[in-house]
Order: sequence, then structure tokens, then C-alpha cells
Amino acid sequence: MKLYHLISGIIGSLLLSSGDLMAQQLHPELPQHWVTVKDEETGLRVDFPQSPLEMTFHIPSQNTPSKGLLHVYSLPNEKGILILSTFHSSSVDSKWIEKESIHQFFETILVPHLFFNPAIFQDQQIFNFQSIEIKGQESASFEFSFLDHKVLKKLEGIAQIKDQTLYISFYLASEKNFDQGLLNKFLSSIQFP
Repeated sequence: MKLYHLISGIIGSLLLSSGDLMAQQLHPELPQHWVTVKDEETGLRVDFPQSPLEMTFHIPSQNTPSKGLLHVYSLPNEKGILILSTFHSSSVDSKWIEKESIHQFFETILVPHLFFNPAIFQDQQIFNFQSIEIKGQESASFEFSFLDHKVLKKLEGIAQIKDQTLYISFYLASEKNFDQGLLNKFLSSIQFP
């Protein structure tokens, strides 16, 4: 009987979620119900349009001494994907948000763990970077573009550091479907403890 209620609850929530998604697709003017996610390790809060998936990776791997812990929140949708990654390591300092460090972090840590085919990320890649300040905190703004099976993809976001943790928040979508408003709302919701 308990199993029946559990399965009924899962099916009911799936139907409710797909009904909400269908309503949003039919009526895009309706407000989305964003949810606030709190990273338990760091206390950082950020808003996503729905509850994101969570993944954790030991870097470089579980069979060697750990150099850091990568925690990723991701929310794919029909047009792209929103991602917040936190990388905690005793080696993280202000140099990690410099141009070459951000590029290397994507190439060696994020892309190999998050992309099905990491080689695509380098296909005709263009990388733009700018040092910025957000709420008095040294930060970085970045943008990648690359070809994914002849479709131009755009990845845009920000990087910040606090207490030996590198925070990278970004949105990835085809250039044609890139939703700057979605990215702006996502990035403006970030709150450090």
C-alpha cells in the first residue's frame, strides 16, 4: 500500500510538472514560479525556474588524492541550460578569476564533467572575458561561443570567489534561442551569506 502511494505521488507530481510546463508553453506571459536553492556547503542562495538537478564530483577523481570538490546545480529546459557550479579547494584564491584561469577551469574541470562530448566545446571556440566588480566583490564576466554540430552555441556567465570557493554561474543555449532575460534574472538572484 505504501508503494502504491509513493508511485501515485511521483506520477502525480510528474503530471503536475508537465501540466505547469505545458501551461507555460501555451501562455508564456504567465509568471514562472522560481525556487530558491541554498547550497548547504557555502550558504549561497540562487533562484532557478524549477528545482535543479544536483551533482558532486571529487576533482580529479575518487581514486587519487582530492584537489577539490565540484558541486553543480543544473536546470535544462527546451532552449538551453542554467548552471551554478561551486568548486571548493584550499588552492582557490583571487587568481582563479583571471582570464586564463577561468578558461582553463572550463577546459579541464567543467566541460569534461558536464559535456557529453567535450571536444565540441573547442570547435571554433571564441572566448571573451572582462574583470568586473559585483557588490564590491572582485568578479569576472565571460562568454564562450562554439559550434555544436554546425549550430552556434553561446555560454555566458559570471565567476566569483569567496572563502576558497570558486562560484561559476552561466547559461548555455544556441545563439538563436539565447534568453538574456533568463540569464539576467538567474545571475541577479545570487546571494552570498
